[in-house]
Amino acid sequence: MKKQTDYNIVFFSLFISIWLFIGGCTSEKGKIAEPLFDKDELEAEGPIKYIDLVHCSHTDYGFTDHPMIAQELQRRFLDIAVDAAILTRENPKNEQFRWSAEALDVVKDWWEHATPERQNELLNSISSGQIAINALPFHIHPFINERQWKLMTSWVPDDLWAKFKPAVGMQHDVNGFPRSAAIGLLDKGVNY
Repeated sequence: MKKQTDYNIVFFSLFISIWLFIGGCTSEKGKIAEPLFDKDELEAEGPIKYIDLVHCSHTDYGFTDHPMIAQELQRRFLDIAVDAAILTRENPKNEQFRWSAEALDVVKDWWEHATPERQNELLNSISSGQIAINALPFHIHPFINERQWKLMTSWVPDDLWAKFKPAVGMQHDVNGFPRSAAIGLLDKGVNY
């Protein structure tokens, strides 16, 4: 029985890989994603010699810490990321600090506590390509029906969504990534 289960897992993984490769998730409009980064622009600055991974905390409220503590720490981490982006903005592209905010919920909370000046610094860091924001508010396991998917993809008001320009929707837990989530994000212009 164990051997048959192993074969089923391998077959399923292969099927999903092929399905995704041939375009298994496209938006309702059939939109195809454009490349996220301009490879030639980055290579013009010279090759990236090393990457420092700065992992501060996983945004799994209640698992990493009490939800109030995790939220406060995440706000502080985003402040540090904005400062690092500002400090390295004039560096060559391959030497600039880059950060991906793991959860839109944290960024929304940060935004509500930030001064207008600080908000502009975040928006400048997004425009420079140094900070990217996940389009998903947190891990998506509990979202299983249409109403909940609509809530998840409208976590922030449309004007704030347009300012944040989320291009990536990532699941940051082990629960998998449902096709319905991919389609909903593609329909909102989130291609990755």
